[in-house]
Amino acid sequence: MWVAEIRERLEKKLERIDTERIDTATEKLLNELVNQLKIASNDPSVWEIVVVDIDTPIAVRAKNKLTIVNSLERGKLVAASITTTDKDTVIEFEIDNFLMRTTPAKMYEDGLLGYNTAYLWLSRYDDTENKYVVWFTPVPDRPYFSKLRIEATPQSNAMLTYSCYRYKLKR
Repeated sequence: MWVAEIRERLEKKLERIDTERIDTATEKLLNELVNQLKIASNDPSVWEIVVVDIDTPIAVRAKNKLTIVNSLERGKLVAASITTTDKDTVIEFEIDNFLMRTTPAKMYEDGLLGYNTAYLWLSRYDDTENKYVVWFTPVPDRPYFSKLRIEATPQSNAMLTYSCYRYKLKR
């Protein structure tokens, strides 16, 4: 008789332990699901929006590099633009280990005029007013996991303005 009683107690304890393990595992999975949804939806509890927007033209001497962003972080690039008076300005976007390097003149030559969701594009190429506007507007936002660097190096003295909109992971 006491064997049956002990067996019953053990079975109840095992049942309770299994239920606790299942509840703990379920809770962990649900917490991770909520966290991933926050990441996907740009929730402000997870992301910090970082805006760099310089509307006043900056004089940059020939061959001097202007760093717009150089950050070791995890985030998502929403949009960036660079306006220059030198069509030969070397523009570099380094996202993790991927580097895009070009100039407004090269982009014009390659026909990158008008909106592009995957690569740099020109919204203005004006030789009369010496105004060249380069954009990067990835759709969806371009995630990066370790590094974002945006730089512009004019080949002759130039005036530059720029903007960069990105989400930076808070953790």
